[in-house]
Amino acid sequence: MGSDCNTSKIKTALKITQALNARKRNVYFIRKGQTGIFLSESGVPIDAVISDFIVDELEHCLDELPKNTDLAIIDGQGSINKIYYLGVT
Repeated sequence: MGSDCNTSKIKTALKITQALNARKRNVYFIRKGQTGIFLSESGVPIDAVISDFIVDELEHCLDELPKNTDLAIIDGQGSINKIYYLGVT
């Protein structure tokens, strides 16, 4: 989990995804910003989503993954799993 734009969350998430896929795991990387979407052609442009619905959009992405998915990696800060850091942070 990164803390700001300076920690290269996208690059780290991509490397983890690539390493696990090389070990024959079905791992998917869900991108949350324009750069990630540009690199993968999929994801959620959270800058364009009303803050109250960001987590819902990410859940939708998770629901769209194949049933045999071992792991989904979502780059970003801790706002998804920390109640004190909502999507507006």
